[in-house]
Amino acid sequence: MGTSGAFGGSKTQPWQDVAELIGGAAGPAPSASQEEGGENSEQDPTTSGVAPLVAEALQSDDPSTKPRYAPAATVGDSGLSFGKLTGNARRTGTLRPGPAGGRREITSSTGKAGRALGAAFAVGTGNAALLNQYGLDLSSLRSLGRVEQILAIMDAVGVGNAGPDDIALRASLVEVLDRALDTLSTPEETMIEFVAKYATNLFSIEIDALIQNGKVDPNMREKYLIELGEVIRIDAGTLDVTGALLTTPSQFEHAAQQLMRGTLHLVATRNKR
Repeated sequence: MGTSGAFGGSKTQPWQDVAELIGGAAGPAPSASQEEGGENSEQDPTTSGVAPLVAEALQSDDPSTKPRYAPAATVGDSGLSFGKLTGNARRTGTLRPGPAGGRREITSSTGKAGRALGAAFAVGTGNAALLNQYGLDLSSLRSLGRVEQILAIMDAVGVGNAGPDDIALRASLVEVLDRALDTLSTPEETMIEFVAKYATNLFSIEIDALIQNGKVDPNMREKYLIELGEVIRIDAGTLDVTGALLTTPSQFEHAAQQLMRGTLHLVATRNKR
């Protein structure tokens, strides 16, 4: 199991709930003001309800993304916890390891992405000591072209290339690593962007399978993918990640994982808050 063996078209109930919501739909019926082209004619892209269902489905795919199943804290953690991120001190996200049986390894893959971001920022800021912890050399990396730099970093953290989920992870990383290498945003901001891209690309695997099976109107594909990305950016942006310790690969890994857990929780519980 793992990202290399995952594929779209899940038959689990959470994904069936997503399919039921979006299957064959042309979108919510317009209101009278929308039909008349009034001021409110542009629909709020966050209100169809697809984002919470997708977040729940992703949590179901990998139970370790849920706080109660999250692995215990270890030495070298970033200082972030589920309780700190969400304001729910009673649920720290460090109670017990997750059960086997999920079909995806979202937490593990997100951790690899966090480590990759740490390496990219080390290149951008000239932090040779941090890069040495990855087994990478600053001078050697800087002598490479941008594509080769990104590939070297992904290889160093073990990002695979054997299946749809691996491809989703690599696609999500390419753009954010490019920005990180140029230090165009903070590590925390870049992690938020990665979380949004990765969740959206995983959703694209499922929605494409639904389209292939004739269950979803292909004209609605981009609408729902864009909506999910926007909702994730909104909710992830409410989490306080500014106090994260980000000086080692393991801290980058832990921070990214906790951000994914906290964000999926917020999105999944949108309708309950």
